[in-house]
Amino acid sequence: MMQINELSDKIQKNILNIAVSIILIIVAYKIFAAGQQQVESIKAETQVELQKNEVLTQISQSEKRFKDLRRQFVNKDKDAFLPVLNAIAKDYQVKIIVVKPLPADQKAPAYSRYPFLLNIAVDNYHTLGKYISALESHPFLFSIDSMSVSPDPDGESRRYKLQVALEVSAILLKD
Repeated sequence: MMQINELSDKIQKNILNIAVSIILIIVAYKIFAAGQQQVESIKAETQVELQKNEVLTQISQSEKRFKDLRRQFVNKDKDAFLPVLNAIAKDYQVKIIVVKPLPADQKAPAYSRYPFLLNIAVDNYHTLGKYISALESHPFLFSIDSMSVSPDPDGESRRYKLQVALEVSAILLKD
């Protein structure tokens, strides 16, 4: 009988040990799963922060490029554009006939717009297109607001065959 009692006690202890082991394994698995969720959560947060850093880096680079571009636009004086117009006209064989200021109608916090009428004479449409392209791509910031083209009445006897009236705005950035 004693052996049966001892055997019964051993079986009970083994069952108890197995039950405790199973409970410990389950608890350990739950702790491990919670840790894995935290690791995944931290990885996701790290990805979000890396994306934010990338966007901030892009913004910083854009701000730097904007500041560099702004430094290039040193046109603070509204009368400084006349030599630029003359130089571009000379480069593209365009004859400036009249430059007449128009009333300034638009003032914004970041810039001022100074419109003027520009009458020019050109020999052909290709020259006119190149001249307008050079004006609008110049760092001084010119904008062609309107244009009227007509044949020069004396064009047959002269080099310049087209008369062009342009309304141009010089855009000056403010600090």
